[in-house]
This record gives sequence, C-alpha cells and structure tokens, in this order.
Amino acid sequence: GCSGLTSIDIPNSVTSIGIWAFSFCSGLTSITVASGNTKYDSRNNCNAIIETASNTLIFGFISTIIPNSVTAIGNSAFYNCSGLTSVTIPNSITSIGDYAFSYCSGLTSIDIPNSVTTIGEAAFADCRGLTSINIPNSVTTIGAGAFSSCSGLTSINIPNSVTAIGKAAFADCRGLTSINIPNSVTAIGDRAFTGCNSLNDVYSYITDLSNVSMGYGVFDWTVEGDFDLDTLFSGRTLYVPYGTSADYQNDSKWSYFFGNIVEMANQVLATSIELDKSSVTLTPAETMQLTALILPEDATDTTVIWASSDNQIATVDGNGLVTAVTPGTAVITAVTTDGSNLSASCVVTVKSLCADNAFAMPDSEVLHGEAVVIPVKMNNSEEIMAFQTDIYLPEGFTIMADENNEMMVMPSTRLTSDHMLMTERLADGAVRVLCYTPSAQAIEGNEGDLFYITVAAPGDAAGDYAIYLRNSRLTNSDYEELQLPDAGAVLTVKTFIPGDANDSHAVNVADIVTTAQYVMQRNPSPFVFEAADMNGDGEVSVTDIMLIARLILYPTMTSPKHAPAIVANGDRMSGKGITQMPGETRRVSIDLDNEADYSAFQLDLTLPTGMMASNFMLTDRDGNHALDVETLNNGKVRVLCYSPAIEAIKGNSGAVLTLDVTATGIVDGCIGVDGIELVTTECQTVRPDAFTIAVNNVTAVDEVAAGKTVTGIDYYNLAGQRVSEPASGVTLVVTTYSDGTRTTAKVIR
Repeated sequence: GCSGLTSIDIPNSVTSIGIWAFSFCSGLTSITVASGNTKYDSRNNCNAIIETASNTLIFGFISTIIPNSVTAIGNSAFYNCSGLTSVTIPNSITSIGDYAFSYCSGLTSIDIPNSVTTIGEAAFADCRGLTSINIPNSVTTIGAGAFSSCSGLTSINIPNSVTAIGKAAFADCRGLTSINIPNSVTAIGDRAFTGCNSLNDVYSYITDLSNVSMGYGVFDWTVEGDFDLDTLFSGRTLYVPYGTSADYQNDSKWSYFFGNIVEMANQVLATSIELDKSSVTLTPAETMQLTALILPEDATDTTVIWASSDNQIATVDGNGLVTAVTPGTAVITAVTTDGSNLSASCVVTVKSLCADNAFAMPDSEVLHGEAVVIPVKMNNSEEIMAFQTDIYLPEGFTIMADENNEMMVMPSTRLTSDHMLMTERLADGAVRVLCYTPSAQAIEGNEGDLFYITVAAPGDAAGDYAIYLRNSRLTNSDYEELQLPDAGAVLTVKTFIPGDANDSHAVNVADIVTTAQYVMQRNPSPFVFEAADMNGDGEVSVTDIMLIARLILYPTMTSPKHAPAIVANGDRMSGKGITQMPGETRRVSIDLDNEADYSAFQLDLTLPTGMMASNFMLTDRDGNHALDVETLNNGKVRVLCYSPAIEAIKGNSGAVLTLDVTATGIVDGCIGVDGIELVTTECQTVRPDAFTIAVNNVTAVDEVAAGKTVTGIDYYNLAGQRVSEPASGVTLVVTTYSDGTRTTAKVIR
C-alpha cells in the first residue's frame, strides 16, 4: 500500500521475498535486482522480480515486460495492478499462478499463448474491464474462480483440451451471454457459472454424462427482488448433442439449468485441422496468407478463429492473413468453432531487415532425445575481430558436452587459429559465447557460418521450439562496439522420422516390409503408425508403402499431406464370371484396364460360402513386383502387390492377378472385390469402384438336397458331342446318380 513508492532496488543480500510484499504500490515505475543476487534477478531490464532457479516471475507492475526466458507467472504476481491495461505473455510461459492478475480492473484484453497448460485459481478474478480472452488449445485446467466477476466478458470459447473447470470459475460474469463446454470436460466444479444472469445460450458438446463429475449449483442464478419464473427462464437454452436431450433432462444437476433443452443438429464435426505452413520467416511489414485445411471434407462448419501469441511481433486477421511487426517469434493458431475445438499452429519468425552486420540461424529439425548441429551465421560489411552473443534455448534443451565436459560450441573455418572461443552459462540459463583474438586478427570473409552449436532435445519434446541469440555484440577493427538485433530460429522436434515405420532411426527397405506387414494385419512390432502414414490421411495402405519407396529412392522429395485420391478416368479392375460345381477348381483372373501408369495395388476378396482360394500369382504384366496375400480378421482375403523400385505394371489391359478357387460345397453368392487402391508411378492414389465375379452352379440341387449320391457328370455341346468342360454359350449337363437315374440340365453362360 505504499502508493508514494516509485522505485525499488533489491540488493545481493536478499534471499526471500514474501507474497504481496509490494502489493498496492501503485506509484512504482522501476524495480531492479542487483546483478550479483543468486536468488532473484531482473533480467533484460524487465522491471520485474524473477526467481532465478525456477524462471518464475514473482512480482510485476505496469511497466513490466515479461522476458521470453520466464516459464511461469507466479501467484499474485500482478495482484491488484489496477493501472495495468495490457500485458504480453510470451510463449515460454506454461502456467499462470493463483490470483496472478486478480483485481487488474484496467485490463481490457489479454492473449494467452498456446504454451500455457494451467490457469490458476482466481487468476483473472474481478478483472471487470476484461472484454475478451483467448484460451488456447493447450490449456487443460481452468482453476477455481479463474474468471469470476469478470463482468465485461460476453462470451468465451473453452478449448477441447480442457478436462476440468474449477469451482466458481466464471461465477458472477454477469455480462456472459454464451459459452461452450467441450466434450473433453470430465469435471465441472460447484457454482462454476453461478450468477451469470445473462447466460442465455449454453452449448454442451458432452455426449456421455456418466463420465462427468458435476458440482452443485453450476448454473444457479443470483436473483434479487420479485421475479417471475416463466419470464426469467424463457430465453434460456441449453444446446446438447443430437440424441442426448433425454439424458440431460433426466440428470438432476443438468436439469437445474432451468431453461429449454434443445438438441443441436446432427452435424458433422471436424476431426482434424492442419495449416498449409507449420513455420515461416518474414521481415517487418511483410504479409503471408495462412490457410486451414479441415477434415472431413463434409464437416458442417469449417470456420476458424485466428489468434497470435504475440501481436507485437506478428498479427493475424480473421481470414488468416499474417502481418510481421517486429523481430521475434510468434505462434499463429487457428481453432475450429464447431465445438470440436481443434487447433493448428504456425511458428512465425520475424527477422530484422538489417543485413549489414547480423547473426542468423537456419530453422532445423531433430528427433526427440537426439541432437542436431546448428550453424550460427554472420553477415558483416566491415572487418570484425571479436564477438559475443547469448544463446537462449527452450526449457529442457541443452548444448551437449564433449568428453572433456566442455560445451560443444565449435568454430568454423572463418575463425583463425588465433581466435579464442569460450562459453559460460549465465544466471538466467542462457549460454554466453565469447570470441576474441589477442593479436587483433580479423574474422575471415563477410558471410557464412561463424560457429556451430550441438543442441540436444529432451525425450519428451515434440513440436516447434524457438532458439534465440540475444545481447549480441561485434567489435570492428577500430575497436568500436556494434550492437546487433536479436536473431531467432525454429527447432522442430519430431517424435518420428517420416517413413521410419520400424523406429530404427533410418528409412530403408525394412520399413517397406514392416509397413506391408501392417497393411496385411500381421501386427509388426515395433511399428510407428505416424511414420508409416506418409500422406497423413489417417490410414496406412499400399500408397504409403510406395511413398516410403519413393523416399528411399529420392531422399530430397517431400510427401503429400492429406492428398485426396485422384479421379480414375475410366481406369478399373474387373473379373469374368465362372461356372463351377462342388469339388471343382477354377482359375479366376483379375483384370486391369488402365490409361495411367500404376506401380502397385491392393484389394480385398470376399469369398462366398462353399469356396476357398489358393495359388495366387502375378501375370507377366507385373515385373519385379512383390505379391502378398493374407486372410484378414473380418474373413476377407487381402491381396497386396507393389514394386519397391516403383516399376510400372506393363500394358494397358488384361489380367494382373490370377488365383484358383475351389468349391468345397454348393457355392452361394458371388466373389466380391472391394477396397481397391491403385498407386501411380507418381505415388498418387486411385480408388476404382468395387465389383463382383459371378459364380454359376451346375448341379441338380434338389436331388442332392434329397440325399442322392452323384456318381458321374457328363457335359455335351448342342451337337450332342461330349466335351471335357462346359463351354461358353449353351451346355447340356447330364448327372448320373447311384440309383441309376439321370438328370439333364441346360446351362446358359
């Protein structure tokens, strides 16, 4: 409550600062921690107090700039900072503590980055000026009273990642008119929406109420004076999933909503969302259009909400147009609005226009749990003798050490033998790189690699992470110090290598075999589904086998994502009907009529009752193609044919596959052929129509059913000549039985 206090200096001797130590100090304009303090710091002139070991901001005020190296906003950090109107939360923050922004009545809007997973108890309570807030898809828990008494809020979108809504989380948000509750929610605390008197539209996407722990008075209204129930509740509607209204009406805690319960249309929800770019580098004022791809294609609502994690670095409009503002890194996120609350992100790196003297790093990729060498480049328009820079890595990432326990920061050939390259870990976790020369030797050249850092990714990492070079300085031949803009790069950590189906950390022919085993339902182990699903369509099929083969043959080529099947244009597979009696074996051909060049196919056979198949063979149309046949769990027979060398099937018509079918009894039905997938030599998918192969029985069915024993069958053509097999056209079949009787049947094929 020291309203006249304008500045605070924390000396080295301070080792403990209690909660609310500087609360209500409304006149503060400056706060610093002595550089030698081992417990706290005020890194990057941030005007805040940060607990060094945990990277937690424990106290901030109006002039605070939250550094990118901070990972948590502590309990009550900005408590009752009434003059705070806006704050930028960097995407390094993973948690917002209890009461962190409580009673910040001047706060009108805030963007929570998609790095945050937890919003603490009463984190934004009584932020009455808050009119909008974006909760990203990374948040899993909204604490008790997190947004209570935020009377300026009119609507809020709870993402599909949230599993728990705490007690009184939105209590007394009297301006709140609508809210959605995703299907991911399994717990809603007591009085979560109590006192939200304007809350007329509640959209609940929960389909199974038995999985939800529901507190008391969740939708209780605060009513003062006389009121009429019919008038009070007439405009209130709870929208529920199609076919669940009875469940909601019969649930005592949901029915306490005291309003209409209406089923939503039987809409097709989005199942996935992906942006056309996962990362991009821009310069200030440059624009770039992002496009969201939503599946399935027949999704009812394909609209999305766009947001930026840091509008000071890059903004995005309602149509996905990104505008770069200042150097740095921001994450652009698109979130579906149909209740599925799916999201996809793109990392935008804005780099300085200054290229005369600047550091730069390329974006890189690494497998989780492994390391990658990243070059640091320098462009210099004048002679440079020395430099220093601070490397900021994401939490959990490290610069690897060599056998001498020295950090692996290695010089390039631009540095002479007289240059000394040293590293030191700073109090805030950054690694400082210092290079100088006692003999005033200049660094060679004016561009290119300067030094290399070997960065190790933790085993649990996945996705895009930002690496920064900050506080960079150069010393020229006149011993002048040149300050450089911050530089950054995106390090993408992958949990798998595309094509590495057997998780061997290499892509080779073994991955083709492993993927083929999966397609044939032989349950190979290990098997990485995401790595095998090369085209990203959520299925693993013969197309993915061929895409792995293409990757082996052409390592620099990229695979399509969600590439739809192309139109067949008359290309089809077919088969001719057969005539067959019990005990007989017939040869069946599967034909391919094609204009395009195909290198592989798969299909499923459904055999009718009384028939078995064997002796599958490729024809001379197939060159060095592999053939695999397996009976699936559903009884179908799957046929897989592929060429690891991506060799085309020869010709444009005729049989590509033959098989023997044997009638073990009276055949009932046709041979069905479906699940057909052709793969072009360009690894495009074609799915022709399914077809059937007719099977005609030539038996005296009634007599056999009556128990007669057949002793002989003779075939005759219409000239009365005995033939060995039924011919096409009309055939007479004479059946002889053990009692000497005979039956003649006329068969037309």
